[in-house]
Amino acid sequence: MANTAWSVATLVYIDWPLLQAIAAASLATISHFGMQQLSNTAWAFATLLVIDPPLRSAIASAAITRRQDADPQALAMTSWSFAKLAVLDLPLMQAISSAALRSCSVFAPPNLSMTAWSFATLGIANMTLRNSIAA
Repeated sequence: MANTAWSVATLVYIDWPLLQAIAAASLATISHFGMQQLSNTAWAFATLLVIDPPLRSAIASAAITRRQDADPQALAMTSWSFAKLAVLDLPLMQAISSAALRSCSVFAPPNLSMTAWSFATLGIANMTLRNSIAA
């Protein structure tokens, strides 16, 4: 489902029945998603400016539990996806911050800027993360 969502978003193809089907199928199988699949799905819906509250909540919950498995790109894409839609999920953002602080030194510049933008856009003043990104 994550690859289908990514493809639809990459093509900027907005088909509401298809997006609803992707969301429903994702919800049914989200327990099997890895962090990359979670971030790709979140990115796809955010790119298309589609807010699906049940899917967002499920992605946030799953991402919190899988944050230790996340690479810098998945963390950055997930935070960007929530910020793009102005969805403030503090437990998720705290989990992303915690994981990012452990691996910030290996973030590529685009991932650093995406993460910084996400926290700033959501109005989260996390000085520890900000200082780590700036270092």
